[in-house]
Amino acid sequence: MIVYYTPDFSGGRDESHRLLADAITEYTGDRQRADMLAGSIYTGRNGKPYIDGFDFFSISHTENVWAVLFCERECGLDIQLAKKCKASSIAERFYHPDDAAALAAIRSEDEQKGDDGFFRLWARREALVKAAGGSIAGSDIPSVLEDRVVYEGASYGIRDIAIPDMPGLYAALAVRGGEADGEIGFKKMADKKDKQKKTAFEAACSYLSNRMHTTAEVRKHLESREYGEEEITEAVNELIGLRYLDDYLYAARYYEYNREKKRGVKRAERELMEKGIDRETVRNAKEDFLYEQGVDEYSDALEIARGEVFTKKDVYGDAVIVKELDDRLRARIARKLESKGFSRSDIYRVLDTLRREANADD
Repeated sequence: MIVYYTPDFSGGRDESHRLLADAITEYTGDRQRADMLAGSIYTGRNGKPYIDGFDFFSISHTENVWAVLFCERECGLDIQLAKKCKASSIAERFYHPDDAAALAAIRSEDEQKGDDGFFRLWARREALVKAAGGSIAGSDIPSVLEDRVVYEGASYGIRDIAIPDMPGLYAALAVRGGEADGEIGFKKMADKKDKQKKTAFEAACSYLSNRMHTTAEVRKHLESREYGEEEITEAVNELIGLRYLDDYLYAARYYEYNREKKRGVKRAERELMEKGIDRETVRNAKEDFLYEQGVDEYSDALEIARGEVFTKKDVYGDAVIVKELDDRLRARIARKLESKGFSRSDIYRVLDTLRREANADD
């Protein structure tokens, strides 16, 4: 088990995602794999996040402190800075009766120790729930006074931990499958200034190494790494000069990919502008694509529509079953073609062609 932590958390999902990628990089020594893993978080049992093909992990943050635990077993980590709250009423309402009673006894003798006990148990409860997945407000959470508990039919080890150089921070972890007293390491992550070892140009080249990106995407990536605007602009201009960045070429290839997926250009046009490519570049690339590839979107849409009307009878014969082209089927075809990005004029032409073909068959 190892905990990576930083007192330099500025808040937000994007920052947490970046820190997770940084922690996985230090853990595996492979930044490219780390970016891929951090971008592949799934939701598993009881809503618990996991990364396929990677160790179990648990993230926690409180104010400007962020931490992640990596473990070979299902685990939970919680960190908590003390804050003013109605500790007694919260404990009575949410804590297990044994935990609430123990806190009340401590508080009756020493109020400060009672506050310490409240946040210590808070962290232990959170860590247990994170290990199992679920809600901290659940009424079935067992007492966490002991270092081993049974929760939702599974055994968990719970342990208080002291994160180095973090005075006043309450922290605990829980591990599924028994004791949690194995060796644990701590690694303080480099601060933001130390993380920017690469120049903006180098970081952008690394980002572009896997696949093409738009200029806007590269800018957003560098901004998330907190490079300055001047350095970002300089790096982007250099990449454009070297043709590593080319929004027109990106758009042209995107139209090709879009057609391979049997989609209309209107959908690609919309998605390209969402990726930050300006309207003029998007339209120029579209017009060139349609002309150079000899694309007839009406024919493409008609082929898709016919697939909804004509169905193979069996895998051996040439006979087909012709579905009745009623209003319901026409509406379904229209919705499908519209979702794929074909123009309304082409959709109307397709429906008219199908209607004439159906009448001819009659």
